[in-house]
Amino acid sequence: MGRVLPKGAWVAVVALVAGVTLLGPPLAPSAEAGTSRENVRSIAYAFLINKHGGWSGPTQGRDPRPEIINRIIQADPSHLRITSAANQCDRRACYTLAPNRPSVRDALMALKEAGIKLGAAINTARTVGGKRRTVKDVVDHACRMKKRVGRLYDWLFLDFMRSQPRRLAIANRIKRGKGCPAGGWKIITNSSGYKKSIRMPSGAAAHAKRFSLLVGNRKVVRKRLIKAARGKRSVLVESDRRFLRDVKRKYAEAWPILKLEAPNQTGAFSTLSTKVQRSLLKRWAVASRRMGFKVIHPLFVYPAGKGHTVYDSVREGTYDLIADLIARDG
Repeated sequence: MGRVLPKGAWVAVVALVAGVTLLGPPLAPSAEAGTSRENVRSIAYAFLINKHGGWSGPTQGRDPRPEIINRIIQADPSHLRITSAANQCDRRACYTLAPNRPSVRDALMALKEAGIKLGAAINTARTVGGKRRTVKDVVDHACRMKKRVGRLYDWLFLDFMRSQPRRLAIANRIKRGKGCPAGGWKIITNSSGYKKSIRMPSGAAAHAKRFSLLVGNRKVVRKRLIKAARGKRSVLVESDRRFLRDVKRKYAEAWPILKLEAPNQTGAFSTLSTKVQRSLLKRWAVASRRMGFKVIHPLFVYPAGKGHTVYDSVREGTYDLIADLIARDG
């Protein structure tokens, strides 16, 4: 399970606990004939870089703790979203997500050298203070990021797409690199809030949506999750299934992805018992294999700013299971 760690300063011995329910052999890619998909073998969250390029995860002194990097390398996702969403690029400040300390860059380079494709994120809808972003603002920002960190990050997560009425123009220009000397980005969209009437951009590596089971009043959501964990209701709801059908039918080149929205849904998830969390993770994995979609696995979510709940899979007792599910994504 996972990879054999290389020798080096970041290496620590990490023992994984066995005993996870087997889910069967990995599924072959399910893209339609003649359609080429990005090889997203598995995808995970590790929110560890804030919009200033600083480290938001556990530290040793002022530097990233080596253990968390080793855990990610051993879990071995093919794709990893590792940053908060950059939301400003103007005369006052331009957040490019470039590491602000050599030790932070070293941590990211250790992940890249392990073969993990790192994902940055950009807020496509709102800038600081809640002001709506224009097409030019977002596209120019993405270009600045490509110039500065395009060799560090392999793909760009277009966040808050549902709230951006010019989402198609933005995505197409960022993907093609139109007007950007540094070129275009491979993109994954956050399409949470998706409705059938909403068009998503073509040419994305994946379209992702939050699990609808966690949308609503927190007490109601908690009851739903416990029932689903016990097998008394489905872990997917009709809006999830409709999204999966539509992505497969209309955007066959893209992977459909369901996820816990970070940090709000991952925070709510962390309030559940370890037993309930593990059951839900297993059931979502079974559904993903049966229906041909990907799940973003929540390894580590250390949100920047106050008021957000951390999700640490080691602390929650789910790391060994998540590592196993990543290995089985195939």
